[in-house]
Amino acid sequence: MSTSTTSFDDWMGNNKPDGHEDIYALYNAVAMGETFGTYDVVTDGDKTFIKGPVSTLVLVSEKARNAFLKEVEGLKDDPEMDMESWYGFKVAISKDNS
Repeated sequence: MSTSTTSFDDWMGNNKPDGHEDIYALYNAVAMGETFGTYDVVTDGDKTFIKGPVSTLVLVSEKARNAFLKEVEGLKDDPEMDMESWYGFKVAISKDNS
């Protein structure tokens, strides 16, 4: 049975993205308001529901959605890069290491 919360910290504690692929998928799912990767997203009016592996995060407003996107941005190891550039860099590096 999946639980839901409005707490970013609680949700991240149970559903923290694992690596650059998950961070990118979570960011895009929330930014686009639709399922991306392993994150199922449903929007109902101002509310956004993000289903993670363990629980569902409920973002109750546009302000909460934008704040959560900033939290996800903070998971990158290079704060100077935007999400697309950072992800592209990580993919290129992972190809070089394989």
